[in-house]
Amino acid sequence: MLEGNNGVCGDLGNDLKWVVRSRKLDDDIISSEEVFDAVVVGNGQYSYPQLPSIKGMKTWKRKQMHSHVYRVPQPFQNQVVVMVGNSLSAQDISMELAGVAKEVHISSRSQKNLMEGFSKVISKHEKLHLRPQIESLEEDGRVLFVDGSFVVADAILYCTGYKYSFPFLDTKGLVTVDDNRVGPLYHHTFPPLLAPSLSFVGIPRKIIAFPFFESQGKWVAQVLSGKRKLPSPDDMMRSVQEFYRQREADGIPRHETHDIIQFEVRTY
Repeated sequence: MLEGNNGVCGDLGNDLKWVVRSRKLDDDIISSEEVFDAVVVGNGQYSYPQLPSIKGMKTWKRKQMHSHVYRVPQPFQNQVVVMVGNSLSAQDISMELAGVAKEVHISSRSQKNLMEGFSKVISKHEKLHLRPQIESLEEDGRVLFVDGSFVVADAILYCTGYKYSFPFLDTKGLVTVDDNRVGPLYHHTFPPLLAPSLSFVGIPRKIIAFPFFESQGKWVAQVLSGKRKLPSPDDMMRSVQEFYRQREADGIPRHETHDIIQFEVRTY
């Protein structure tokens, strides 16, 4: 929880403090309370699965699961499986399933993220099939696609990514999640009005994760130790707003704000 002068978020200067309350996993009672000068949020981006909204999804009685809980392909032995999504996780899992499943149908809104090599694999693999977006799920097991085709499936596996969520963090509304955009964040790391006392490591997506997050952590450590300085809050906010304007001008939807793969990776 954020606190400023006299326990309120008023003056966001040197008096800014963070109250961290802790409890045991199996207990709702607060077991400790400590005050810190800075907090680094690093809970990752792979904890809260994001599911699509598909007509009939709630009444489809066969197996449905998110890739978050997928572990091994054996439970799908001789089954007809529909994969929703075509990003890296869907491609990796579909290749595993192709070794045991009867059929694997890969459904997505577009094929723009499909790697050329994987497209060639699909064209040569008799068990892998590309499908358009799902129109609806029927109670008899049919999965209807927008082109009018359908398959009778045993299971649907949603490789539809994750949503950012920070249920433990109270910033008095100064940091929000809007259509999976966490912000405002200067270079996906520092909220201008709360920096450097609050920072986020692990927000960017579609990157080589560990080296990138390690460089973020080094940057945060350098700022907190005084070895490096941040721009003024106003300058950081202007930078964030310009970044948002450029993304919008490039036709990039809000929920892809933190996708980095097609942009230059900054080294901190």
